Amino acid sequence: MGIKNLNTLIEQHSKNGKQRIHLSKYQGLTFAVDTNVYLYKYLYGKSNHIDGMFFMINKFKKFNIVPIFIFDGKPPNEKSETLKNRRLIKNKLEEKLSQLKIKISNADNDDEINELQTEIDNIEKKIIYVNKVVIDKTKELFDLMGVMYISADCEAEHYCSKLCNMNFVDGVVSEDMDTIACGSKLVIRNFTNRDDCAESYVLNEILYDFNMNYKNFIDLCIILGNDYNHRPRGYIPNELFKLIIKYKSIENMVKNGLLENWSCNYEKIRQIICLAEINVDSTTILNQYSKKPNLTLLKLFLKENSTIDEKTYLHRINLIYFQQNRKFDAPRILKNPKFSYKMYSKYNTDTSETSVGLNF
Repeated sequence: MGIKNLNTLIEQHSKNGKQRIHLSKYQGLTFAVDTNVYLYKYLYGKSNHIDGMFFMINKFKKFNIVPIFIFDGKPPNEKSETLKNRRLIKNKLEEKLSQLKIKISNADNDDEINELQTEIDNIEKKIIYVNKVVIDKTKELFDLMGVMYISADCEAEHYCSKLCNMNFVDGVVSEDMDTIACGSKLVIRNFTNRDDCAESYVLNEILYDFNMNYKNFIDLCIILGNDYNHRPRGYIPNELFKLIIKYKSIENMVKNGLLENWSCNYEKIRQIICLAEINVDSTTILNQYSKKPNLTLLKLFLKENSTIDEKTYLHRINLIYFQQNRKFDAPRILKNPKFSYKMYSKYNTDTSETSVGLNF
């Protein structure tokens, strides 16, 4: 679920909510990682996803950050229309791709071949699938490196946010803005293996700068448009932003006749954003901390599945497991779990539950 234009509004209206930070700021913290997003990213760039994940883990190790990788499960039923439209678009692209491949096989002009190949490359990027083979190989890498992962029974970004709301993790690493809408206190975006800096989003700062509480913010995320509903016609994002500040809720906007032609089951979408139906079993997480790396098999695995040269990955393994003398230790919150479902804003006098029971 992407929140339309939310990033733009944060850039325009929140001075401190979004900042570029050095990852060293988060040493010793634990982050849930929206794994599928980065698998798509590595595959989109036509790079080896095993290479990408290996270097990503290296980056976390470098700054003593503890990752818990979360794999996608089943999306909510309310997202079916969006998924159907995406499938239709992919089907059309696949048909066009087949036609282009026939054309390029019959082309005899270098300029024409280059032009067709560019078009083929662009389409192939748009129809990438993270299939079972990709998932299984990634999990095998994590097992051999002794890295934690969980296969969620829901969308990964929702599970990541739930872990953050329950204080199992300190933040979320994802490219999806919906992790902010779902109440993640800290979100890291634009994470790359080439840079030690990334963009951080701090929800409390955003709420303060927006002059909203979390309930207001949820309704803003709904009327901006997402994977479950469209934005009301006739409104631009900044207008909706000002209306939420003025009227506080969608109900009040409806009472004042502002959303007459907008059809949206916003009460149900609130429950989705608040992660009302997402369950987390602490035992599943705690069991992951007994994992240990198998460096002998890891080296064999990288030799067979990675494009990284042997000298480089052996050097990285040596840095990770020996010279740095670091391990992915259980974060403090799991050693002494606090099952808190509330997010307290230092800027707002009221507290807002980020799971079941938001009283709108």
